[in-house]
Amino acid sequence: MQPSDWVRLSILSDRVKPAVVPVLERFGSADEFVAATSTTQAEALGGLTAHGRRVLSAVLASDCAPQVEVLTELGAAIVPYESDDYPKGLLDLECPPPCLFVWGDVSCLARRCVSIVGSRASSPYGLDMACRIAEGLAARGVCVISGIAVGVDAAAHQGALNVGGLTAAVTGCGIDVAYPRRNEELRRRIAESGGAVVTEMPPGTEPSRDVFPRRNRLVAALSLLTVVVGASESSGALITADWAAELGREVAGVPGSVRDPFNRGAHKLIRDGAHVVDSAESVFALIGLTGDECPQRDLDLGSLAPDERQVWGLLSHKPTHVDWLGDQAGLSPAALGTALTMLMARGLVEPRPGGCYVRAV
Repeated sequence: MQPSDWVRLSILSDRVKPAVVPVLERFGSADEFVAATSTTQAEALGGLTAHGRRVLSAVLASDCAPQVEVLTELGAAIVPYESDDYPKGLLDLECPPPCLFVWGDVSCLARRCVSIVGSRASSPYGLDMACRIAEGLAARGVCVISGIAVGVDAAAHQGALNVGGLTAAVTGCGIDVAYPRRNEELRRRIAESGGAVVTEMPPGTEPSRDVFPRRNRLVAALSLLTVVVGASESSGALITADWAAELGREVAGVPGSVRDPFNRGAHKLIRDGAHVVDSAESVFALIGLTGDECPQRDLDLGSLAPDERQVWGLLSHKPTHVDWLGDQAGLSPAALGTALTMLMARGLVEPRPGGCYVRAV
């Protein structure tokens, strides 16, 4: 089927509420549905009202060449529900999208995926925990899923990127719409690092309040486990958790101070029976894995400067004093400080008390 037909079906799925994918499957294929008469199509969709029939006719007759051109210019792909690359978890939804628009590598969604979600205005504690858990998961080959909102979502994506891992951002707008604007560079880095930016909305679709719950259902369906961290009681992250529970997925919360309102959402989930997690290792246990069973993702050390590679080679997960590093590396204090700073900026090294450093991955 032509790309423009898949764009039309995505628009139809948005505007005509009956589940489109089950209808397409009853026809045998999307091609047969598109080739059918409008009367047959309307009957298959549940006998649409007069208004619904007009919408159906208008959508299927619309010129979607501009949207296809946008996808081509961006280098984004259409992944139909019939494709082997279509994430099987989405088929558990009552209304799975007929296709996904993907900027990046859709194969990252075939890995073990865990979502990390929370409030846009989270506390520093929530941001730090989201980043640390994402780093631990991504370093062991798990793809971190989130919704690329500011706050916890962005911290989770960044954590995965810090260790050269994979992350996928599910957006509530068109693949060509940079929302939120401040995360435009983060979107690009995700798409170009082996991860993916994913949406069910056709190109050009602007974000709106009613779209985000639909985005959240995709986040939940793509994931083995949804981790809620730094979420208030009114956070949309709780919608994602509800979807995960409804789909039979695992749900977990990261506890924090009971005095902090940004922990109340996670605490409510825990009171209602969600798992408690405080590290990547505790997440591995919930999805039936151990750190040893999750292969370490290859780190891109080729991009390091010579001094950085030398210092990295001297470090381990055991704290190492800066004086010893300087002696072994033969670097001046200034050169050693620069190398350590760059390694920490990449998320490869963490400081420890007493002038010591350890590998972070």
